[in-house]
Parts: sequence; structure tokens; C-alpha cells
Amino acid sequence: VVDDEPGVRLFCREVLQIDGLLCHDADSVEAGLAKAREHLPDLVLIDVNLGAVPGTELLRQLRESPPAPHLKVIMISGAASVDRLLTNAAGHREVTP
Repeated sequence: VVDDEPGVRLFCREVLQIDGLLCHDADSVEAGLAKAREHLPDLVLIDVNLGAVPGTELLRQLRESPPAPHLKVIMISGAASVDRLLTNAAGHREVTP
């Protein structure tokens, strides 16, 4: 879980751990990339708005040199409209409001 809001990281981590999943979290693009390379996750949840460096930058870096070929990414956001942003960042679009 990569999000600059501690409460969001905690919530996501606790929800995923209910099902017995092992979770790690980070608060920035740099920390998220380091954790992904260290732990080789199956899934990464990334906040679109990560402060100074947007979450789409982490998505781009993971796609350029993924830590694992099976890596799945879910972009999350509290913003009302991120459709265009995600379409440009991911190269494809699957948005659920």
C-alpha cells in the first residue's frame, strides 16, 4: 500500500490482513519502489495523489522494470475524477467509481 496518508495505509493494510495477506506500506514513490523491489509483491495499491511526486510515476517505474512479472497494480484516490489521469498513466483504462 503506497499512500501519503497514514490513516489510508492503516485502513488498507488492516482490510487486506483480514484475509491473511501479508502487507507492507510506504508513504512515497521512492519508498514504494524500494519496498516493491525488496518484497516482490503480487499486488500494489497506489494513491494517485502522492504529494510532490504523483503515484502515476510509481506506476510508470513499476511498468518499466517490474519487480515481478505477475505484479498487479490498483490505483486508488479520494478524488472524484481520475479517469483521464489513469488512462494516460496506465496506457489502458478500467475505472470503478
